[in-house]
Amino acid sequence: MDIGIIILAGGYGKRFQTGKQWKDKLLQPINKKPMLLNVVDVALQISQDIVVATKPERINKYKKIIDKQIKIISDDPPIKDSMLLAGVNAGIQHLQNEYILIIAGDMPFIRPEVIKILIDNAHQNDVTAPIHPDGITEPLLAIYKHGHIQKSIKTILKKEQIRATDLIRSAYKIRFIPTDEIRKVDPELRSLISINKPKEMQKQILRQMLNNAKVYSITFKDLHPYWEALNAYLNRFYQHAALLFTEEAKVYRKYGITHLELHALNDALNVYKKLNYENFI
Repeated sequence: MDIGIIILAGGYGKRFQTGKQWKDKLLQPINKKPMLLNVVDVALQISQDIVVATKPERINKYKKIIDKQIKIISDDPPIKDSMLLAGVNAGIQHLQNEYILIIAGDMPFIRPEVIKILIDNAHQNDVTAPIHPDGITEPLLAIYKHGHIQKSIKTILKKEQIRATDLIRSAYKIRFIPTDEIRKVDPELRSLISINKPKEMQKQILRQMLNNAKVYSITFKDLHPYWEALNAYLNRFYQHAALLFTEEAKVYRKYGITHLELHALNDALNVYKKLNYENFI
């Protein structure tokens, strides 16, 4: 498969901070090397087409530890608080591959065998992502069709409530990989662990949960609920947009994809708040 990789390394790691002086968690050692380098080393086993998207002031720091063949680019956000999607938007400008693997830089226990499972299932899908038994998805360890991201991300960035799951919600053909499948090569699911707090540096295993997801493939036809809602929102038809986001949530509820359901409902709530605010003023 023709695949390029974007490693997202531009977050501020607010939950990782314990003192007054900011600490770059991606430079903290795991397995006797910086956390970010663990991710880079695994990525190099998958592809040579890799970009690391980070803040401009960190580029030189990361160049000191990362192979020179890897591009380290600025994720300078075009919209406030759009850091994750800004990194994706910046990264795809430097990659021409048909498929793009996105990895969060704070997932240092990722195994190449897990990525290969995603690759084996990615053909013809807009998105291929892991899903936990409780319906939580992993948008930052997922494979996206380049054409899907390129076509949708600039429109998504116009949306005020921006989440990585929007890249999944905007897809027409989605394939979820259940954690039971991933356990075959990673029994403790350590590949899916992201480090948010210092105490998680030694985290070994994710909690096991009951299985709520009812389906692992979703294909939308002409009328896509996310795009119908987003277009209504961008055209300032706020009441209609709120209703459409609610309808989108019902689709995910039917399939037990609670992560996407909650984000769709959150979008509906924020649109209602915006509607009430504009009516008030």
